[in-house]
Amino acid sequence: MRTEEIEMMVGEIRVGREDIKHTLHLFKLAMMTFDQPLFLDATDHLLAKMPFERVFNEYYIPFLQEIGLMWQAGTIQPAHEHFISCLIRMVLIQQISLCSRRVRKGTVPAYVLFLPFGEIHELGLMFLQYLITSYGHGCVYLGSSIPLDSLSEVTKLFRGVTFITYMTVLPEEKPLDEYVEALLEKVRDNHSQLWIVGRRVAELTMDDRDSLTLFTTLQDIAAKL
Repeated sequence: MRTEEIEMMVGEIRVGREDIKHTLHLFKLAMMTFDQPLFLDATDHLLAKMPFERVFNEYYIPFLQEIGLMWQAGTIQPAHEHFISCLIRMVLIQQISLCSRRVRKGTVPAYVLFLPFGEIHELGLMFLQYLITSYGHGCVYLGSSIPLDSLSEVTKLFRGVTFITYMTVLPEEKPLDEYVEALLEKVRDNHSQLWIVGRRVAELTMDDRDSLTLFTTLQDIAAKL
């Protein structure tokens, strides 16, 4: 590359990093002062420049990671975390609602999304719902804390679908490997697939199988959709 091109690229990278740093500062300020308009205005500014998928991956995820560090350091209280999580959830619901119009009426669901019983960390699963609907696929979203036995109501109606679950802290119904085996039994009965993503995937002793696929990050599973 010519010297001028290198200098231009370096400048663009520097501006991009400063923009991310500034936006994350606004997000943290909004969280610490419980300022909903500030957070939503910062998000709207981003959405005016890029699709929501980039906003979530490049801004929300780093912000949530910082929140985790702040939580461990004791610099924020549950009220702060709950406040900002609810705002991110609000934005996700808005974006999912917009994308749902791309799903044609009568489309058979291709994916079923749920969290294990007791698991309430829902933002990652909601982002997957956003991606699935944005691609025009049918989706059944069951949400958080779903008892294992209740999945039978879904398998009675839909065959050959992909069940996706996000494991951050739980399940606690059974030991982890035993829980996944029980899930696989339900999936195999109607020729469906099971995809698992989340922090606890690293604890599983089993590998991918014909009906099971394990993912490390949201980006990995998004590339598979």
